[in-house]
Amino acid sequence: MDWEYLSPLDQILPRMYFGEILCFPSTDTNLFPLLQQGLSKVAASVPHLTSFVVHDDARPGKLRLERGRDSIDNILVYFNDPLEEMPDYESLKRTSFPVFPQSPLFYPHIPNVPWTAPWPVMRAEVTRVRGGFVLVVLVHHCVFDGVALSELLNLWATCCSLNASAQPPEIDQARLNRTVLQGEELKQESSPPADILKIVNKQSFSSQIISLIKRAFNPILPKPLSPTWPITLYRLPYDKLQGLKQTLNQFAPRLGVRFLSTNDVVSALIWSCATMAMSTSFQRWNFMSYCSTGVSVNIRPRIQPRLPDNFIGCAIGVAYIDMARKTLCAAAEVASFESLARVAAAIRHGVDGITNEKMTEILNYVDSQEDPTKLQWRPKKLNEFYISSWANQRIYDADWGPHIGKCEALRVAQIALAPMCVILPPRTGVESKDGQYGDIELVVSLESLHMDRFRRSKAMRMFAEIIDC
Repeated sequence: MDWEYLSPLDQILPRMYFGEILCFPSTDTNLFPLLQQGLSKVAASVPHLTSFVVHDDARPGKLRLERGRDSIDNILVYFNDPLEEMPDYESLKRTSFPVFPQSPLFYPHIPNVPWTAPWPVMRAEVTRVRGGFVLVVLVHHCVFDGVALSELLNLWATCCSLNASAQPPEIDQARLNRTVLQGEELKQESSPPADILKIVNKQSFSSQIISLIKRAFNPILPKPLSPTWPITLYRLPYDKLQGLKQTLNQFAPRLGVRFLSTNDVVSALIWSCATMAMSTSFQRWNFMSYCSTGVSVNIRPRIQPRLPDNFIGCAIGVAYIDMARKTLCAAAEVASFESLARVAAAIRHGVDGITNEKMTEILNYVDSQEDPTKLQWRPKKLNEFYISSWANQRIYDADWGPHIGKCEALRVAQIALAPMCVILPPRTGVESKDGQYGDIELVVSLESLHMDRFRRSKAMRMFAEIIDC
């Protein structure tokens, strides 16, 4: 297997980092060496972790991995702040872990990462608080997606629970094989797929960088700036969400879909309210006004040959959905549940449209281009809002061993300056009914004025609760 190979999908994903913040109640004095020991075992099985993302001299404009350049001591560090200056873990837990950049209670130090290549694949920091600790993990988006990061964290947890003398876990090589996503050679020059925009004049395009920084899923910048937009954490109580889902699914047959998933319903709710918040009074009821969103889609079960569900790499597509602004605003105002159902059905149609054929077309086209930096994975019209779902991550199931325990809260470590939402996994067994069903949590990023409107939107006040100090 070519460990240095990065697929066409890797080449076109944002050249930036994303990451997670994990909160643990452990106060064990030996936890940092245990985390180092566990990560060493993971790196022995997944050599990408000690690699750097570098420019491929043999293929200008493209990237590859360079193995063995990093060490565990560089990847995982201990952030040593005086413990008396740290917040109390029980206070964080009692307020549902309001850990976000503008939080008056707590936000951990985020690892420093370079703006330009070479980029280390992974960086992590441990910060102790009184009565617990926080683990921040950043990974490069050209190497791992959210599902892959979840798999890495589960491996790390397993390795931390092993004896020091235990061997690293054996990893099925199919979980690491990126060549499955290699494009086929095109016999003739083809036009870009609908969701791929080719930049003809890179020099003139550079003048647009300042405006494009506000757009989601943008590979121009390798790392998002420190967030200055307001970030709001929300909780969607399980009972309310299930009631809404059942109501909207009554409209599914007449809207041409078999069902509406929880993700469809949550995405519809957030997109509708965000559109209302970002729209002027005139735009809201303009019959000719349309807007769009991008929704991340896990393609592991969609691509052929099928990737393993636990594939440790990048395997995502983006569904772009257009919708009449009037319909979205009506849904946000809960003028009728049918409006919200129409938004959810449009999202379901978009997600179902991410097929093997569509992804193969994108892979083949990107692989045929000499310089993928001239390509943007977005339609010609930029989407106004981006939704990324981590809802299926199993972070709360992972047991890190008796000295570390289980993660009690997952938060987002990097937020781009863009209108976007990250759907977090249900906190099953943490603050859930009968320890079986958890409330879904959200992280929403909008400009200040828009965030104020978003918080006041009728639909959000009906179905969601703000997590704050």
